[in-house]
Amino acid sequence: MVEVSPRSSPISIRYWHYLVLLMVLVLGGLIWLWWALGSQWGAGNSTIETWRPYLAGGSRAPRGAKQVDNLNQALRLHRVLRLGEKRYAVLFSVTDAQGAPIVVVPPGDVQISLADPTGRLQPVTVERVTPLHQMAAWGERAHFSCVLDWSGSMFANDLQALKDNYSSFLKALTLPYAGAVYKFQTDVRQIIGLSSDPVALENAVRQDIPQGSTALFAAIDTALAPVQKAPWLRLQIISTDGMDNVGGATLDDVVKRARLHETSLFVLGFGWVHVDVLERLAEQTDGYYVYVPDSRDLATWFPRLAGIVNNVQVAEVAAPFDLARPGGIELTVRAGAASLKRTR
Repeated sequence: MVEVSPRSSPISIRYWHYLVLLMVLVLGGLIWLWWALGSQWGAGNSTIETWRPYLAGGSRAPRGAKQVDNLNQALRLHRVLRLGEKRYAVLFSVTDAQGAPIVVVPPGDVQISLADPTGRLQPVTVERVTPLHQMAAWGERAHFSCVLDWSGSMFANDLQALKDNYSSFLKALTLPYAGAVYKFQTDVRQIIGLSSDPVALENAVRQDIPQGSTALFAAIDTALAPVQKAPWLRLQIISTDGMDNVGGATLDDVVKRARLHETSLFVLGFGWVHVDVLERLAEQTDGYYVYVPDSRDLATWFPRLAGIVNNVQVAEVAAPFDLARPGGIELTVRAGAASLKRTR
């Protein structure tokens, strides 16, 4: 039998190997987090979105993002209303090559065809065209919902930009109106119902709520309720810095419902948003959109959108038939050298 003496030398553990591995993992995690904060994926992820205000790197807007809008030489068909037997009002807005509203539209520059009981478009007689703000007999002529993003990715200066500049939209309106204010994050909250008191509306805009994820489509859908039965112009003024990452209502849902109730969506986006989503919300509901990467630029755009609302045109027409609601319309307006057409 051979005896083997026990090993008495100390076991050597190379701790630095594990420390290097740990440092590599931490560094990889930080690089991934930095990428996520500044990526479109990060904008669509509710957890990363919530971290953005505290981990500010890369979270403002895509590098090189440029301002874009659909205001230039635009024709929008907002509503068709029955005024009486064989008489209708067509509410539309039209802008020039610089995106400013055209304030005087001669009846001779407007051609309208409405669908008769068989569904065939027939020309109607345009009797007069009047800016909405001059339709004094209509009382409150614009009903709208202010839909404000209060999600976790909103920085303090973004929230302040909304608080400071939404009042410029209200102050620029020159026609009687009633507005409601909604704020959204993970859920949607009505801050104030329809009100004609600008002070109450401004106070509602300044009221804070907890921050969370971005329930953009649910907010648009919920805020349609107070305006969908309004008598004249119906619209939403929406501001957001992110993509919907909550679920529930979809883009198709809100577009379909807004069209059903003839409610135009005016959308202001900044930061990490899908511009094509803003465009679809606006184009398919006869509204307008503006993408401004920096929320400080909202100071310019809120009054410009108010100017379009003020100068929505009312074309009063006589038709050879009588329907509660024509099933289709074709509108053509001459705007300077351009001829603009819109159908529904």
